[in-house]
Amino acid sequence: MEEPKHYIADCTEPFFIAANIDGTVNWSKIPFSALERNGVLDPVCQRRVLDEMPPYLERLAADGYNAISLDDLSRICDFPEYGTALRNLIRSWLLLYERIIEMAERRGLAVFINTDVIFCPPPFAKKMQPHPEVNSANIIAAAAYKIFSAFSAVKGIIVRIGESDGLDIDDQLSSRIVLKTARQCNRFLSELIPVFEHFNRKLILRTWTLGAYHIGDLIWNEETQREALDGISGKSLIISRKPSDADFFRGLAVNPLFAKTEYRQIVELQARREYEGFGLFPFFAGQEFERIHQALCDCNSFDGIMVWHQTGGWSSWNVRVFN
Repeated sequence: MEEPKHYIADCTEPFFIAANIDGTVNWSKIPFSALERNGVLDPVCQRRVLDEMPPYLERLAADGYNAISLDDLSRICDFPEYGTALRNLIRSWLLLYERIIEMAERRGLAVFINTDVIFCPPPFAKKMQPHPEVNSANIIAAAAYKIFSAFSAVKGIIVRIGESDGLDIDDQLSSRIVLKTARQCNRFLSELIPVFEHFNRKLILRTWTLGAYHIGDLIWNEETQREALDGISGKSLIISRKPSDADFFRGLAVNPLFAKTEYRQIVELQARREYEGFGLFPFFAGQEFERIHQALCDCNSFDGIMVWHQTGGWSSWNVRVFN
């Protein structure tokens, strides 16, 4: 029986509403530090998230999505190497995520957890050398074992390479880039894929369009892709691409690498268009998205769509998508 395609939506809006940030906001991921007080998740913010989450999930399910993505793997993995304060912080977040995952499961929504390569708290920073691709794979593998063993509704992890937290992120669990070459990416995947195969879960490999270092052109350079994926096998790997061989720009031809990859692939779409005002004024992307979808329907490896409803860069325009 053929597996259903993935239709994934980000789940950041309830967190931004709870954070209630004034001024410029980095919409790239959940503003964790704005939701924390006295070393743990603020109970008031937790309540707001839990109040906002059910109608948000119900709207997604009604719109045809079958999965959500949640930030962030670093916030729900408690390692024994961590100090007491950090472990208490993570446990406070884990209590919230247990509730959210349960809410999603009741509404027929699978859960995917986002992570950069790699979140790097002090106990692990020294372990990155001399083989950062292997050590980061080991950290994510250990986290995957914990999450997959605890939550049947978590169907996979979305791994982002080529980008990390910016300098504006003041967080002891902030991320850094460690995969800089196609060969490092290949070794990273070789180490990590067996864990996902064991649990029959999905590893979605996501790269920023213009990622850093030599691996940065993975999304459109066939040679880089060939080297990064050489010898990688199994049913777990899914490649995530933006629609074209550039960023979320409109009107461009569909990325030709969709037709040149045997691995399953999903396409990323951005609903809250950062180049068109972050939703401050109307931008009707439906026809554009339909054109992209139709172009990919004949692609044998096409496996679904991932929509970013709320994410994308820095802005002071605090506009909700689902009003």
